Amino acid sequence: MTWLPLVIEGALAISLLLPQRLRWRTMGAGLVFHLSIALMMGLWSFALAMAGGILLLCLPLGSTIQFLITKPAVPTLPTPGQGAEPVHAGEQARAAARLRRG
Repeated sequence: MTWLPLVIEGALAISLLLPQRLRWRTMGAGLVFHLSIALMMGLWSFALAMAGGILLLCLPLGSTIQFLITKPAVPTLPTPGQGAEPVHAGEQARAAARLRRG
C-alpha cells in the first residue's frame, strides 16, 4: 500500500519519456490516486490542482480539451469577413433583439 503511491508518482515523473499509450494509463492512475486523496482526506483543492497538472502533463502535445456546448451563451452574428454583407449598427441591434426573443 505504501509503495503504490511512489510507483504512480514515479511513473508521472517520467511520463514525458513514455509512449502515448502508456501515458494514458499513467494519467488514469494519477487521476484516480489524487481523486481518492480528495475523497479520503477532503483535500479537494489539492486534488483538483493535481488533476489539472496531470492532464497538462499527459495529454498529447497540441491536443485540446473540448466541452460539449449545445447553444451559445451570447447570440452572435456573422462578421463581414465571413462572407456576410456589412451590417449597420441599427440592423445589428434589431437582429440581436430578435435572437433574444426567439
